[in-house]
Amino acid sequence: MSTRPAPLERPWRLATLVLCWLMIVWCVQESAPPHPQDPTDPARFSARRAHEELVRFVGDGTPRSVGSAGHGAAKERLLSRLREIGAAPTTHRFFARGWNRSAVEMHNILVEVPGREATEAPLPVLWAHWDGVPSGPAAGDNGVGVACALESIRALVANPPPRAVLVVFTDGEEVGLWGARRFAEEHPWWMRAGAIVNLDARGSSGPAILFETGADAAAHARLIAAVDAPVCSTSLAAEAYRLMPNNTDFTVAVRTGRPGFNIAFIGSPRNYHTANDRVDQVEIATIGQMGSTALALLRSLAAGSPPMPTSGDHAAWTRTSGVPLQRGTVWFNALGGPIVRWDGWISIALLVLSVLGTVAAVRRCSDVPLCAILRDALLLLAGLALAASIGWTFSIVSRWIAPDSFPWPAATSAWVLMAVALGAVATWAPRLIAWRLNPRSGVTATAGSVPAVVGLWSTMIAANALSILLAAVVLIIAPGAVYPLLLPAVAGSAVLLLIVGRARLPDAAACAAVLLAIAAWAPLEGMFHDAFGTALGIVSCLRGALVALPATALIMSVSPR
Repeated sequence: MSTRPAPLERPWRLATLVLCWLMIVWCVQESAPPHPQDPTDPARFSARRAHEELVRFVGDGTPRSVGSAGHGAAKERLLSRLREIGAAPTTHRFFARGWNRSAVEMHNILVEVPGREATEAPLPVLWAHWDGVPSGPAAGDNGVGVACALESIRALVANPPPRAVLVVFTDGEEVGLWGARRFAEEHPWWMRAGAIVNLDARGSSGPAILFETGADAAAHARLIAAVDAPVCSTSLAAEAYRLMPNNTDFTVAVRTGRPGFNIAFIGSPRNYHTANDRVDQVEIATIGQMGSTALALLRSLAAGSPPMPTSGDHAAWTRTSGVPLQRGTVWFNALGGPIVRWDGWISIALLVLSVLGTVAAVRRCSDVPLCAILRDALLLLAGLALAASIGWTFSIVSRWIAPDSFPWPAATSAWVLMAVALGAVATWAPRLIAWRLNPRSGVTATAGSVPAVVGLWSTMIAANALSILLAAVVLIIAPGAVYPLLLPAVAGSAVLLLIVGRARLPDAAACAAVLLAIAAWAPLEGMFHDAFGTALGIVSCLRGALVALPATALIMSVSPR
């Protein structure tokens, strides 16, 4: 005679669904750039003043591509404004290949903001390219970066930091990073440069994301978590960007071994490099978050906080073209809010604990045969493969339906959410079909004092084991991106171990894993949406699949048979 295990009560299931929804709403709200306040302290960054600088710099909206009349006029506006705010700009003149493939004259514009103390130590550098593309006013890319740099100069002059700060408005970024490259190759200030803070854009709205750092990830993460600013950052973005072919001026800093931070916003990507990249398309909240983050980082670096180098470190950099990438540190905005970070060894420890917890649960739940766990793991793996296939098809279909606006067609959010939902359903489909076709997979069995509904336990154990396996692969390939997979695996294995042998269904473990999955993935949804749109449907479908994976046992437990 079989013993019926006590299910997770329906109110708890309902509470889990409500909590998931509240977490998603909260993460979406917190991931948006905060509404800027106009500070009374002149040493603080003012988004309103920076917006005024943007209007002044962009002028009548004439494109400022290198070699054009608008380019020369923008240079004079920038030099004039720097003198008005009390700076003493100098120019670094050079020739490089422009838009028509012929050499044109370009100018980096340099400013040194004095510090309170004289020092021979390396100095922090703020970079922002001031050239644009021929197709539009380039208000977002990179007028906002220039405006934030101008407002930061004013704030630094009002309250000087311990060390001086070097500000470099680079030229020729859009045609090959020429300004940053020539500055590093030719200008004597490069020998004084320590950590770099670079400002750029690929859109005109949304959060300002700190998406790339220098080599010492641990030191960079500590400073990211410590600064008094609304930082939006994740080590997953840093790992993803490392695998992409994109470049910014900060690429020059990375190749020469400098530490530092790369900040950009990517909202409203349809405006990028078009005539729509106008001042009226730029969100003032975006300006506020970018500028306040950059200024906070500069003040900390000017106080000597790591990863700001010592003189010895700086001397070593002059003899090398780069340093090994030290990865593994994890950091992210918890539920879209404060930064959480941990070192790479903690990821390894959590993975080991997840493995041990799942193995211990399997050993104690002797009713569930290993062949059933292996069968369910293969079914769930087939679901992930199906989700990837649907995602690939989704990208092709979206390009076919809206070729002129691909990959950001009208109502892009609806398209992306559809792909996420398809990925979730595809993950559940093979196991649910098998569940319906084989009634014996859900029989109750008893071994000693450990009752188990075999089908549900085998599915939950298989889902958790598969999550651990995927986390292990990511930990090897891109360790900073492991946390959205690792956190659900830890939660699932911990609850599995707690409830095994207590006459309960494993849907409690599924609830815990799903909550952690949503907490990890929801703050990233806007970034994925703006970064890829419908171009990488595989990524969208797999996001839904990875959230759905631990929920399979929960879905089965409430499905009629």
